[in-house]
Amino acid sequence: MKAHKPIVGVTFDSLVMIKSLENTEADTTAILQESIQGHLDANNKSLMIIERRVSNADEFLEAISELIEAAEKGLKPLVNVDCHGDMFDGLVFSDGSILSWAVISESLTQLNRATEFNLIAVFSACFGAHFISSVDALSPAPFALMVASNDEIYPDELLRGLRAFYNKLFDTLNVLEAVKALHSERLQNGSWFIEFADTWYLEIVTAYIKHHCTKSQCRKRVQDMHAILKAEQITLNNKPMSLGYIKGTLKQANRKKLINEHFEQYFMVESIPSNSLKYAHVKEILMTRLVEFRKTGKYLV
Repeated sequence: MKAHKPIVGVTFDSLVMIKSLENTEADTTAILQESIQGHLDANNKSLMIIERRVSNADEFLEAISELIEAAEKGLKPLVNVDCHGDMFDGLVFSDGSILSWAVISESLTQLNRATEFNLIAVFSACFGAHFISSVDALSPAPFALMVASNDEIYPDELLRGLRAFYNKLFDTLNVLEAVKALHSERLQNGSWFIEFADTWYLEIVTAYIKHHCTKSQCRKRVQDMHAILKAEQITLNNKPMSLGYIKGTLKQANRKKLINEHFEQYFMVESIPSNSLKYAHVKEILMTRLVEFRKTGKYLV
């Protein structure tokens, strides 16, 4: 299937740098902020930069809550989180407290909604890419764009990469150009992980179809549903529901949920109606993919 060019219409008006580092560690947030400010000054550009130090998980959530309130009043923050990370547990703060990827996702989802789906979330943490494990197609997206590393990362290469990313982003206001600049800075371990909300939705929905909508999988689901309906004596027009009827209903349900219901939930269409048009290309691509899947004769979609 063809690669999809991601949506790039993201708006921000400030950079909020949340850090939770021990006193003995290099203050990468301060170094990065000084570098960004110097680059902005040298190019006669301005941007509000806010630094927020937190010591523990509760203070981090409080900081995000404050940003949600500010965003509801019009602020569009780009958020940079600088702390330690664990691929399984989540973010680790300077006092040793831990916040799971799932809880972080819930918090950032609210912030993404408050920014009208404009949140760029940058994790300056080892294994930050594992945040994506908390994002599925059945829940609203917690970002428009996320940036992180997928392995351990050293302070010097973190700074090189994020300097390149932010400088290009603030120079051009072009997210794709900033991503290219970031990718040009190689890491000793692993690589940079960049994901857009729309490309991730297409990826996880496509994976769901491949693994859960095969005819063999659906046949079993139809048989199980038929057995349950028969046991509970549930009928249609006073007649038992046939396997064929259940199969057809399941096919229509798959299409409706994948193209409409899950889409509207993930892209927050109820609270941000403009996303229906902004991300309409996702539906178009998905409908094309469903046709491709059906042509193989292996899927019930």
